[in-house]
Amino acid sequence: MIENELAARYGRALFQLALEKEKLEVFRDNLDTIEDLMSENVDFEKVMLHQKISPAEKKQVIKKILSGQLDQYIINFLFLLIDKHRVFIIKKIIKQYTRLLNEDRRVLEVEVLSAIEMSENMQDKLRAKLDGLLDYEIILNNKCDPGLIGGLKLKIRDQVIDGSLKNGLESMKNRIKRIPVSELGVEL
Repeated sequence: MIENELAARYGRALFQLALEKEKLEVFRDNLDTIEDLMSENVDFEKVMLHQKISPAEKKQVIKKILSGQLDQYIINFLFLLIDKHRVFIIKKIIKQYTRLLNEDRRVLEVEVLSAIEMSENMQDKLRAKLDGLLDYEIILNNKCDPGLIGGLKLKIRDQVIDGSLKNGLESMKNRIKRIPVSELGVEL
């Protein structure tokens, strides 16, 4: 929980700096670069997270690998995280920054789980429907989950809307279990 609060605080501070310096997209691109580097290069991530590697050594690695690729404000931000031993929450900070940027741009990312891959036409219809209901530009991230059987499961921020057939069947099963046997017309 403390990690999420710290990440929210750092994410807001970074977003405010980006607003002040008019570098919202530059920071976003830089943070993408950092996130990609940490995801694709396990050694880089290990170095950044290793507790026995000194902050000075970590800063040298960043200078060597990322100098010239990142805005100086982002490099300074990374150095601050290193000095405060907060690099372990960088991915959460990036997520927070992205959420704030999307909010500022009135963009909403919606995760859609479906039993099969949705066609472009189906995605366009869902996007248009959600756009009309929510008054945001909608970005759909469609993932397949054959276990859903049919229907959709939407995740919008922290809210889940489960319209899957699997959920419907589970709900029906639970309602049937609550009906007393005497009401089912079954004699024992």
